[in-house]
Amino acid sequence: MNIVNELVRYALHHELLDPADADLAFNRLLDLFEFDASEGPQFHTQAPILTLDALKKALVDAAPSRFHIRDEAAADVFFATAMDFVLMPPSVLQARFERLLKDSSERATEALYKLAEASGYIQMAQVAKNRQFTVPSPYGDIELTINLSKPEKDPRDIAKKKETTSTRHPACLLCKESVGLRGGAGVPPRGNHRIVKVPVNDEPFYLQYSPYVYYREHAILLHERHIPMNLGAHTFLRLFDFIDRFPHSFMGSNAGIPIVGGSILSHEHYQGGRAQFPLDRARSLETRTVGHVRFERLKWPMSVIRMSSSNRERLIKAATRLLDVWSVYSDEDVGIVAETTEPHNAVTPILRKEADAYVLNVCLRNNRTDETRPDGIFHIDPQ
Repeated sequence: MNIVNELVRYALHHELLDPADADLAFNRLLDLFEFDASEGPQFHTQAPILTLDALKKALVDAAPSRFHIRDEAAADVFFATAMDFVLMPPSVLQARFERLLKDSSERATEALYKLAEASGYIQMAQVAKNRQFTVPSPYGDIELTINLSKPEKDPRDIAKKKETTSTRHPACLLCKESVGLRGGAGVPPRGNHRIVKVPVNDEPFYLQYSPYVYYREHAILLHERHIPMNLGAHTFLRLFDFIDRFPHSFMGSNAGIPIVGGSILSHEHYQGGRAQFPLDRARSLETRTVGHVRFERLKWPMSVIRMSSSNRERLIKAATRLLDVWSVYSDEDVGIVAETTEPHNAVTPILRKEADAYVLNVCLRNNRTDETRPDGIFHIDPQ
């Protein structure tokens, strides 16, 4: 089997490569694998297209000795390197994405997701190791996931990295400069990684998919620059702008502080996708309508305010007001302290569109700890 020919056939079949670039990719791959040119390309044979797993194994088996593949990490680096030769460059991908976007935002994101999956950037073999359960509770059915696909990060390490200035290239794994990076020495390979530019609120953002998807089309919207996460009125403007352009998706933000925040606080980013969560089905305990905005207090194990309106400006104004009030709110009788030597209150907003209405779930968070609850006073009791 000519693995070079099979790799190019795979790429053409999954639309990873423009047919006009097939011969170029073939010849460059001959050099990568140190093959001679005695056998030319045969892209249009009727042989079955290899599966991704079979393709990876064949590529690694054919790798030249200079790559020193002795473990799975080295195999991953080589596989991503080989895939880079048959993945369309960012400029071609961007043009295709924008062309599809004019016709359908749904088609555009689906094509981007399929590219990330077919290229092996989305680690489906690893994701398959996760264990998921649905269990009944007083709050409705709860979905539980045991994460076995990648190591969890220590909240203390996450907090330290937010304040650390990195001098390495790239500064973090979310940076747009990661595209095409070979990886190694603790840095995962990014040869098969591609992103597209999706400005929101007239600011430079890029869209990609998580290599470890936790739900359907698990997307990441990342800022062009390596700047720390910071929630404010601009957060809601960005979320609403994205949803207006991609109404089939949801988009949300982790809180910008440790313990209740995301795993990479040093880089401004948001997460979205096409999943429906148990939170979206949580029932209302109390409802009020103020200024064309509907407020609901939800029956949920966290303090969540659901806000909805067909008026974008009024809802953004109401959400910004809620954030401002909560940021300085304290009630020591129940352990809520807004600030000590650092701020403790934050929110996790999650926005989606239902028919002509915007629906915004705002989770109220506080990251204080004490001796009995070192992982968070308002986290689940470890006992």
